[in-house]
Amino acid sequence: MQRRAYTLWERLVLASCLLFLVTNRALHPIHAVVSAWIFVYARVSIFLVISMVEKINKILYDWDPINLKESCVPIDEYLPEAQMIKELILKSIDLNSLSDEIFNIFYEQFGKDLINFNYNDCKIIADKILTVIK
Repeated sequence: MQRRAYTLWERLVLASCLLFLVTNRALHPIHAVVSAWIFVYARVSIFLVISMVEKINKILYDWDPINLKESCVPIDEYLPEAQMIKELILKSIDLNSLSDEIFNIFYEQFGKDLINFNYNDCKIIADKILTVIK
């Protein structure tokens, strides 16, 4: 599994939390306020990203591109693909590129024998995902 780079906000949160834990006090009163704000911002950002993955997963499950609902699979069956799509969206991908990538993700994950959709279906789903996310 590839390790992702930490964002600037994550680095600031880690640094401020470590400083606060090591010294058990803020260097300056404003440091405590800034540390608290950064911590809250990071928690909200993480919640929004998790929420984004859940929304994408729901759209993929409703679409059911490889007919998994017939097998009574759990709703999180498309979670790895939703995570991959979320990563693409965070890179500010456009509609056409996202639909290409959705097609490629499912083609690579499941192979051509299992997929029962075409490129136009991917474009419709990409548009739906971008509409719900933004």
